[in-house]
Amino acid sequence: MKTSAPKMKTSDVERLLREELRTVTGCTEPAAIAYAVQCAKRHLSCDAGRERVRVALRLSPEVLRNASTAVVPGIGRRGIRAAVVAGLLSSSVGFDPFAGLRVPRTHPLLSRRGWLAVAPFARRGIYIRAAITVRDETVTATVAGRHDCIVSIEKNGRVRYRAVPRRRAARLNGVREIEAIVRRRSPRLERIALDFIARQVKADPGTPLEDGVAGLVARRMLGRPLPVVTVTGSGNQGIFLGVPLHALHRRVGRRALPAVLFSLLAQIHLSRRRKRISDVCGLGVKAAPALAAGLAYARGDSVASIGRIMAEVHDRLKGMPCRGAEPGCGAKAVRALRCVFAAAGNPAEAARDRGPAGRGTQVSRRAAPPSRLEIERNHARLLERNMRFRKHGYDFSRSIRFVLSHALPLSGAVLEIGTGKGRFLSALAAKVSSVTTVDISRSEQRFARLNAAWAGVGDRIRFMAGDVARLGFRDGTFDAVISMNALHHFSDPVAAVRGMARLLRPGGRIVLSDLDASGYRIFDRVFAAEGRAHARSRFRFGELADCLRGEGLRVRRFRAERQELLIAERNGRGGVTQERRPQ
Repeated sequence: MKTSAPKMKTSDVERLLREELRTVTGCTEPAAIAYAVQCAKRHLSCDAGRERVRVALRLSPEVLRNASTAVVPGIGRRGIRAAVVAGLLSSSVGFDPFAGLRVPRTHPLLSRRGWLAVAPFARRGIYIRAAITVRDETVTATVAGRHDCIVSIEKNGRVRYRAVPRRRAARLNGVREIEAIVRRRSPRLERIALDFIARQVKADPGTPLEDGVAGLVARRMLGRPLPVVTVTGSGNQGIFLGVPLHALHRRVGRRALPAVLFSLLAQIHLSRRRKRISDVCGLGVKAAPALAAGLAYARGDSVASIGRIMAEVHDRLKGMPCRGAEPGCGAKAVRALRCVFAAAGNPAEAARDRGPAGRGTQVSRRAAPPSRLEIERNHARLLERNMRFRKHGYDFSRSIRFVLSHALPLSGAVLEIGTGKGRFLSALAAKVSSVTTVDISRSEQRFARLNAAWAGVGDRIRFMAGDVARLGFRDGTFDAVISMNALHHFSDPVAAVRGMARLLRPGGRIVLSDLDASGYRIFDRVFAAEGRAHARSRFRFGELADCLRGEGLRVRRFRAERQELLIAERNGRGGVTQERRPQ
């Protein structure tokens, strides 16, 4: 295929990358407010932190929403007031006002009334107008377009600074031009890509990618002082790109740099096509397609294929709303990551041997058999975590027994969807002759293999990694399809259940169980205590029952042990009957 030369010069691309990659502590919307206040106070003739001060803010709806919900590092309080106080008291230089900030929670400005006025401004995207009045001086600083872009500063109505309109910046013209830029293998650009993954905040060693990304995002939203390399003004999107791409770099070294550069340029391209902040979650419509593009390039996909993958990921996630900066952003990150991994592969589990020019064949690494010490250590960790849940009121053993008591007996070909850490899988394998289990995460299946080895049922289990819809199972392959506590990880549980029904043979049985409302509350508490977010999609079990009935199955419904349970059988017609047991 003939490829065209890129229109942008390497120097233009380098300037673009350096503009869009900034290290910032805390959420960028409250940081932008603090930055505007900080810039304004420098033009006062007195110390605004020691005087009676009044501040008036005009904010775009998106900035108002995000800044109202984020916790400010160094203060530990949520909201716009904390961001303004940080701006008044911060001594940092440049666009990182929360770096090193330490403000007592008893500071008088945090509780004093009447000094701060906040009003919305009818302009979309990023807009902040901060006016500080001390004695007879009023200084106004305006941020617009980008979080770190001061467009004007006025003192007592006179302009002290106004940004000079820049000539129209060079723009990326799409995936084809990005591929041409990356293919040049510019050392200058690849140094920026390497610097990005080197400086980006890292997940704890040994943490699965999904948990690592979700935990970092949640901690950032909770006000932990994490210096994060933001991409197009978003720290969460910087984490979302940086952690998986760092995993790819650990596996293949410098051969990962073209993929890193591809993702960064794709993110910039998508951010300039769309608003930097809007009512739609940027992880879904920008960072996820950008990450998928880089991973697809790493495995050798064509430009046309990369474009299709980006569109597919965007279409699957475009309905994910933005409700502000909150710990629940971690759950959205997990959902988006799973969508990316299903479309373009998981960089922690497989990588392409691209060779010096960048293309090649897949490297497959077979895991070594676990040692007895590894099995015992894994089991000890599992018991410790089970105890943590039990203290909050959720008992894995009782929940598994409840599900199996209704699911058994089972015979023939059995498929489990959603291996997880293998708690239910090991119990199921002890009751059947063999079981095939599928999960999109190889790292989770590694835990499950160790648990199965401890239980002595590893020889009964066939592990398969990937999206079940893409593994090529024929319709009517299995006598039983089972899933416990996995449906809430699916972006579309109803579609997933419909796919399970197609895999079922005549006379077969589907067993579906997931947490009830009390179970979700317990999981949310445990994960929050660990500084992570428990990812889940919203669905009702009644919808799943209706779906199965529409596929011609007879459905029974139960609830106990903080679990919802559906048993569906392909024999005859019928509606839904419901049985409840006391909690």
